[in-house]
Amino acid sequence: MSDTLNKTLKGGEFLIKEIPANEIFSLEELSEEQKMLRDSAKEFIDREVVPQHDRFEKKRLRVDRRNNAQIRRNGTSWNYRS
Repeated sequence: MSDTLNKTLKGGEFLIKEIPANEIFSLEELSEEQKMLRDSAKEFIDREVVPQHDRFEKKRLRVDRRNNAQIRRNGTSWNYRS
């Protein structure tokens, strides 16, 4: 691994610092599995989180019984209470 990867660039340094082409990442380099994970995460956010945006912003985070049942069906084991 080169020293460039281990160094954190400050501010806008990335705009003027010379970086070898092989150290630049682009979305085209994602594997099919990574693309599927990205798409699944986006679908989840669009389906489950975005519709609750106002509730989250107002900090009404209490999970009701219907949501608990949905959480259990989806295979998670945590129990959240506000």
